Amino acid sequence: MSQSLPMILSAGLFDSNVKFPGGSRTQLRLVTAYEAEIFCTSGGSAFINGIEYPITAGKLLLAKPGDIRCSQLPFACKYVHFAIEDPAVCQVLDHYCGFHSVADPQEVEEAFLEISELYYSTNPLERLNASGRLVTLLHKLTAASAADKQLAAQARAYIA
Repeated sequence: MSQSLPMILSAGLFDSNVKFPGGSRTQLRLVTAYEAEIFCTSGGSAFINGIEYPITAGKLLLAKPGDIRCSQLPFACKYVHFAIEDPAVCQVLDHYCGFHSVADPQEVEEAFLEISELYYSTNPLERLNASGRLVTLLHKLTAASAADKQLAAQARAYIA
């Protein structure tokens, strides 16, 4: 059986004004692990596989391994980069990948902050809890997305 719990590779706050002062765009890069980002500011754009997504505060991005990314600066976000081995979990996440509005951006930002704090703890059980908290967040986000898609399908069927 594959490991279903995510292995967090990095987490924290990214501010392009700090990382790339005076920069206008990041280099194209191949995504090697899942990258979840909740944007804290509006401005700039994220590009995933050549598609441009204007960055607005409260939007969520989930990129998957194999995606090609770059960003138009400036922007700031909270992020979690992680790996998953379980093919069934990857299939669910791959279906959700993209750019999303979330029902409660503040709640999602707080979850990212909590995951980051737990991840950098010296207590190994708190680091494990960071992975568990990420699972809870991903489940909530993907379940909400599935419910939204089902509601949209019902509305289209009703209209037709």
